Amino acid sequence: MTSTAAAAGQPPTGHVTFVASHVAPTGGMERAVYEIAERMAGRGWHVTVIARACAVTPGPNVAFHRIRSPSRPATLALPLSYVLGSRLVKRHARGAIHTVNPVIWQRAEVHQAQFCLAAYRANVGIPRRRRSWITHRINEFLATRFGLAVERRALRSSGAHLVAPASRGLQREIEQFYPRPSETMTVVTNGVDPDRFRPDADARARNRAALGIADDAPVAVFVGGDWGRKNLATAIEAVGEAPDWHLLVVGRGDQPSYERLAGEHGAGDRVHFVGHVPDPEAWLAAGDALLAPSSYEAFSLAMLEGASAGLVLLTAPINGAEDLVEPDVNGWLLPIEPAAFGARLRELSGDRDRLREMGAAARRTALTYSWDRIADQFEALYRASGAADRADAGR
Repeated sequence: MTSTAAAAGQPPTGHVTFVASHVAPTGGMERAVYEIAERMAGRGWHVTVIARACAVTPGPNVAFHRIRSPSRPATLALPLSYVLGSRLVKRHARGAIHTVNPVIWQRAEVHQAQFCLAAYRANVGIPRRRRSWITHRINEFLATRFGLAVERRALRSSGAHLVAPASRGLQREIEQFYPRPSETMTVVTNGVDPDRFRPDADARARNRAALGIADDAPVAVFVGGDWGRKNLATAIEAVGEAPDWHLLVVGRGDQPSYERLAGEHGAGDRVHFVGHVPDPEAWLAAGDALLAPSSYEAFSLAMLEGASAGLVLLTAPINGAEDLVEPDVNGWLLPIEPAAFGARLRELSGDRDRLREMGAAARRTALTYSWDRIADQFEALYRASGAADRADAGR
């Protein structure tokens, strides 16, 4: 067990228990809960974290209880994590329980929804397995059946007092697949750190020079793993149709296959794979536009962070995009077709003043999504639940 420090001289003001798979400043869901937990601890709350891993700053008002389960295979990891996490909650949870996606049996005060598996299967259906071997197919099938069962419990009224979807689109999906009283759902979006993700001339020049990209060349950025669901192929083919543009690919995947695809579309020397990096903000700063042709998101952190870094948003009409993108002002909502993305890229490279103006507008929009404001919303939900004053451990 480890702990996290309260602000100097600030007494604890309540108790909250975060239950998630991982709580860390990287990734998507991991960072969404990390940012809230870190801020609640900084405000003097007693914070308990139950997860496989936790990166919240150690100190006297945070307790961490590790879920000791493997991460693979999913058919073993998911049920075992669910059982062990539920046991730890029974022993150690204090105050309001805040869960991120379905992770425990107990009823949470606040369930932060970052995905809807039922909606993904019905509307997208792209396999999320890394390989097509029979063992991977069986593993995915069984993990999906388990995931749907625990999601059903978590998102119906028996699983949480209140569900906080990350976007209006995700809220509609939950209403469709798991109907519950409207007063028990409230949208709380993801956020961004505008001081970390910002225009940075030094990082821009440094990373462009490292890749041999000219200072005045237009650069698009694609961020994330799960390249099939996020449609990296569409982004690469779009850059193939916009010969002035380079593309930075930040994240891991089947790089050799996509390198071949880039070569086939005449962009082999303009698509740069930088891998998984600890400082995505530096690579976003090197860009001018963010390409997000994803088939499914709850509310993409990459979109928020790209906007905060001053990148024009070219995105599919996915959850969260309708909340963030103002067409013709800071970006566009586009069909998942290379021609549509390529046409907008060519339009922007032909009007650099507009490129800069739309990037500045994206930055202004992102400033309204600070993590501090998101933490205010969650803090109000904890207090409204009436559970934040429970100091006794166990549930």
